[in-house]
Amino acid sequence: MNRTLLALCATLVVCVVALTLAKAQTATTPSAQGRYLLYNLEYAAYSNSTAVKEKGVFRIDTQTGETKEFVEALTADGKLVSKWMAVEDK
Repeated sequence: MNRTLLALCATLVVCVVALTLAKAQTATTPSAQGRYLLYNLEYAAYSNSTAVKEKGVFRIDTQTGETKEFVEALTADGKLVSKWMAVEDK
């Protein structure tokens, strides 16, 4: 009976350790952090070979690598339009 109890306790300890390790590993995967990363950045924009400092909010999709910038603009009739615009390599 003591061997059975010892074996049961050892099995229980192994299961608890395995579950703890599995939970810790899952918590560090990118999907556990969320799909998108947001950054508030200052960057240099160039116009006619002149650098101008700009600020923007950028969103990176951790699954596809797609990067977008949050932009706001006024339409011709004065309405504010807010949207995410893709950042393209140029």
